[in-house]
Amino acid sequence: MEHSFKGYVQNNLYNAIFQYVSDYIEMNPDSVEEKCHKLHQVGVYNLSDIEIARVDASGREDLSLDIIITVIANVVVQEGDYHYDDEEEIRLWYTIKATGDLSCNLKDFKCVNINEYLGKIQVKNALTDYFVPVMDISNLEDIATDFLQKYYPEALQSPTFVDPNLLVKRMGLKKEVLNITADCSVFGRIYFHESQAVYYDEDLKTTKTKAVSAGTIFVDPNVFFFRNLGAVNNTVIHECTHWAFHRRAFELERLFDTEITNIECRVSGGSYSSNKWAKADAVEWQSNSLTPRIQMPLKMYKQKSYELIQQYIKETNVSSLMEVLPAVIDGLAQFFVVSRLSAKIRLSNIGYEEANGTFIWLDNHYVAPHMWKKGFLKNNQTFSIGEDDLVEQCIKSRQLRDTKESKRFIYIDSHLVLNSPDYVFRNFDGDLELTEYARAHMEECCVVFDMIPKRKENKTYLSECFLNRDKDSDIAFEFVYHNGVENASDERKLARMEELLDEETTTIENLPRTYPQIMKYLLERSKMTAAEIADEINMNEKTVRRVMSGEHGNARTLAAILLSMQVSPTIGDIVWEAARWKLDPMSKEDRYLKVALQHLSGRSMSYIREFLHKRGVNF
Repeated sequence: MEHSFKGYVQNNLYNAIFQYVSDYIEMNPDSVEEKCHKLHQVGVYNLSDIEIARVDASGREDLSLDIIITVIANVVVQEGDYHYDDEEEIRLWYTIKATGDLSCNLKDFKCVNINEYLGKIQVKNALTDYFVPVMDISNLEDIATDFLQKYYPEALQSPTFVDPNLLVKRMGLKKEVLNITADCSVFGRIYFHESQAVYYDEDLKTTKTKAVSAGTIFVDPNVFFFRNLGAVNNTVIHECTHWAFHRRAFELERLFDTEITNIECRVSGGSYSSNKWAKADAVEWQSNSLTPRIQMPLKMYKQKSYELIQQYIKETNVSSLMEVLPAVIDGLAQFFVVSRLSAKIRLSNIGYEEANGTFIWLDNHYVAPHMWKKGFLKNNQTFSIGEDDLVEQCIKSRQLRDTKESKRFIYIDSHLVLNSPDYVFRNFDGDLELTEYARAHMEECCVVFDMIPKRKENKTYLSECFLNRDKDSDIAFEFVYHNGVENASDERKLARMEELLDEETTTIENLPRTYPQIMKYLLERSKMTAAEIADEINMNEKTVRRVMSGEHGNARTLAAILLSMQVSPTIGDIVWEAARWKLDPMSKEDRYLKVALQHLSGRSMSYIREFLHKRGVNF
């Protein structure tokens, strides 16, 4: 339930405001008489009800408030001439200026003055009705700069590490390192009121309590063991921003529930500790967004980024930004003492979109750095997809499964890439890799996938959420094939696909018509022998020859032979049409083989074998 300040005033200060208005009317009868037009003579009148039309508040440095309340008074006026027995109900508007202090739950609320309403008063430093500050992408940098100017001005003068312990001291707060929960689900917590704080005693394996003062920050030591020092610093500064920006919002919530004492930062996304606060998502997004901007101030971060880029380009003697960005990101993370992920996202935020293709963790490895034309991908799109997600999309998406265009893409280093010498080469180990040109021009050669977070995320956070694909990320995505290969309508890509189509058409035109003759032609074209194929797929040479002649065999053995000979998916379709054996579309194992035939043909047999073994296919 959302608890607004206006709602609190209506429900809890109604009687006091009623009395202020009643007293004013009694002392200023002219205001009533001026509004009566139906009566011959004004007689007795009384205030029957009030409506609180508007409540505006502004805050000072502490928790005290200046409050302006717009009130509509309903006054019943009796006829003063005894010859008549009439009454008139009039509505009078008033402006009440009042004060109150949130630190004492507004028990000191008092009216400073009350006057007839003359129009809306412009309130300087006005608070929102929920006391949550107004923040969006457009003003976050300015807010972070103002915060640093107040508490850590040296961070705005030259690139420097913002020491969270020094920040805590300057803000008059206190930090304690202790286990917060048994399951390590909470990284940090800040107390806004004196209370008996609950924590977990690791030695005794039980929860305990201790007295804490307002402004105490708890940090769980497991933040360091599970993540890194950067995550510890992030947690502390995150809690500091709650104190700086969300105390009034917290105190407003406390007016409705005096039991709450703290905000905690959860591993899976921060929230108010009892999970009742309707504005918790907004508050957490603000602290999540401000913290890296405080740790890595815009101007100084740009300066340090440029310095490191130039340094690493000179040291490595390369001209490609893509090649040095991983080292630059790690260098920035070490200098500002933040996590690698935080450094990467911040680098992307300040304009280096190339950072988005670094440190993507899939299938237990980092995908090689890659980049694309600026603006080509939307925030929720990617070229990188894990094996399991690829298999799922190959099964679900008809376009990816059945169209001729999609069969020209081979799966390499977590990308579906156009199988062309421009983009793919065979390394010394005999497997395929992306060319340097391909990694620098992904929009030319790779299929695009949409990413959908499986966990509900705050919409404003999504742009950074999609970059959160590092090793320690707890955000999982569903991947969706994006509208076919025509989505990436780069002219060079389309031209290269036409060339591949022409080359394949020539091969198809030369194919014999019967299955044994087709297999003989493909064997000669592969420059392999039946013995070499048999050795590669761990099968008897006689069995291989019998399958290739069509005498005896099964669909899975034929699939293995086609993969060994690196037969393209399109030509493979012709083989299957001529063969007497078919893969069973209802068999999970055969569907996995179909994915391998369609997008792994050309990869080393060791990779294909591992890919299939992971999915329970005896190959």
